[in-house]
Amino acid sequence: MIGNNGQVDTTDHEPDLSFDTSLRVLEIDEDLVRKQLIINQMIEQTILIDSRPDAVNAMSDTRLQNVKQCFTHNVRPGTGIRYSYGWGGGLAENYIPAYQGPPRMKTDVEYQVSACKNEQQRLRSEIHDLERTVRESQTILKNCEQAIVRHKRESRDLQVEVQRLDDDVASLQEAIDRDALDESGLEVMKKELAEAKESLATYQAQFGDSVLASDKARDELRTLKERMKAIDDETDEVQAKIRKAEKRMVDKSKNRDDALRGKNSAIEELQKAEKSKEIAQKQRNDYAETINVWSDQASQICPRVPVDRGETCASLEKKLEKLQADHKRWETQLGGSHQEIIEAAARKVRAFQQARAQVAGVERLAQLLKETLVNRKERWKVFQRAITARARVQFMWILSERNFRGRLLANHKEKKLDLNVEPDPTKVGKGREAKTLSGGEKSFSTICLLLSLWDAMGAPVRCLDEFDVFMDSVNREVSMRKMIEAARYSIGKQFILITPGSMGSVSSSHDVKIIKMKDPERGQTAISFPNQ
Repeated sequence: MIGNNGQVDTTDHEPDLSFDTSLRVLEIDEDLVRKQLIINQMIEQTILIDSRPDAVNAMSDTRLQNVKQCFTHNVRPGTGIRYSYGWGGGLAENYIPAYQGPPRMKTDVEYQVSACKNEQQRLRSEIHDLERTVRESQTILKNCEQAIVRHKRESRDLQVEVQRLDDDVASLQEAIDRDALDESGLEVMKKELAEAKESLATYQAQFGDSVLASDKARDELRTLKERMKAIDDETDEVQAKIRKAEKRMVDKSKNRDDALRGKNSAIEELQKAEKSKEIAQKQRNDYAETINVWSDQASQICPRVPVDRGETCASLEKKLEKLQADHKRWETQLGGSHQEIIEAAARKVRAFQQARAQVAGVERLAQLLKETLVNRKERWKVFQRAITARARVQFMWILSERNFRGRLLANHKEKKLDLNVEPDPTKVGKGREAKTLSGGEKSFSTICLLLSLWDAMGAPVRCLDEFDVFMDSVNREVSMRKMIEAARYSIGKQFILITPGSMGSVSSSHDVKIIKMKDPERGQTAISFPNQ
């Protein structure tokens, strides 16, 4: 690898501090090695999670920022799982097999030896369990084979008994034929024949049960043979693992020998340290003599501090321990030491201030949301009034094309819409209700209402089917003209009008297209379509 001594700053490219990354866990002394690992292996964006379910939850909830991949432990010891984000945003999963080679980093050799021993013990326990399962399966297999032999013997005996009974039946039938004239002998023979038939039916049922039991035993034997084969395969696999483990144990034994040699070297260093200790003790004794000399010289200047009679070093230590115990008891009664009480009070004050700030923030937010809600309700009311006013004006304007008067009544609270129309312009009043109008007037009023509501709503596609059925020719012509004008005024909107009329008063143009259907034939029962 080719690199330089430049520094790489990963502060803005690392994930959240709650995750452990390869860069945060590893202790790298060489900056060049650290830089190459960041460039080639993305160790600053590789997170490490111990539990596999936690890793799945962390990677699959939302795409984590500054995270490229995640490593976690698998169920099988020594193996792992790598999770990463695919090109489509999905979660990719890769299996990492167990590493069988020597350690690639500085590790504890004793820990490696202990781990191999634990793995060997686990494999031996697994072999023991498998061997016990094999023995149990062999016992079951032997019992099944014995049952099959027993059933076969019983089947042969039953077949012999059936043949014997058939012979008895034939003999009885011959006796019946010979003694046909003997009524009493015939009745006896009939009874014996009935008993023989019952015995025959019983033996036949037993023979059928024996055959079923034999088939069942064969199926169980086949299942046990398959299980034994699977167990043998697992045993071979486990033995292969044991051989690998024993090989690793030999390697670890070599490492252990190296560790013992290191231990011997450490013992030699310890002996050297003991010699150094003796030299230091000798120096300490010299220093003690010097202190005694200095103490005698100090006594000449001032006397020693007096100690009560009978006091010894042990008694003075007991008094000191008693005072210390009293001090601890007082601290316990007070809830802690002076410093701990001050720190606890400071924490409570900070927590209270934070809680009060949070409450104030929530109250300000609630007040702001209330004001926003009130403002939106007011704007919604203004919008309703504007839409209603526009629909009213449009409705009155369209009615005036035929000298109709009318008004649109909207009650937003009760969610009701009504209209009043007066066809006679000479009459004075609020107008007539829709149910009092004639068919043509009602249809024309409905067309006017739809045009005014369409203009207010802004629907892109507007359809009407047979709107002029109840109109006379005058209302039909005016309504059609108004809808065509409304369609021309509504830019970007499409009108689809279906009518049974002839549309003779409307002519096609660049923005009006008329499609006429073929008149139906009398007596026609099916629609004929052209061949496609």
